[in-house]
Amino acid sequence: MNDYNNILESTMLLSQKLINTLLEHQDLNGFCNITQNELAKKLGISQIYVSKLIKKLASTDNCIEIITRGKYLVHHNDLLNYGIYAKTLKFMKEIVENPEIVKLSYHKQAELFNMTIKEIQIAYGYIR
Repeated sequence: MNDYNNILESTMLLSQKLINTLLEHQDLNGFCNITQNELAKKLGISQIYVSKLIKKLASTDNCIEIITRGKYLVHHNDLLNYGIYAKTLKFMKEIVENPEIVKLSYHKQAELFNMTIKEIQIAYGYIR
């Protein structure tokens, strides 16, 4: 489980760096103006990986809204305490401490952890 936790944490930290970099390019109207290629260079990763991170943050977390190419709106910027990464880390910790949770249906797990079924599935994606 530790390896999965490390993968999740490193993805979360990289996502947080991406958000911070977006915010460095925020204009007076709140829009962040920077291309994915520029983000990739600043973060030291590929443009394809930047694209995947942005899509994930936009679709699973509603953290980033894609306005147009190179123009984004950041809705929240604290991944450690808000959003899918925070929920997933808490969920994984709970599974380690109480392994019988995995025997419950996804619906029951979602209800128990105040998550959606999609978020439960995403969390298991890091575990399996």
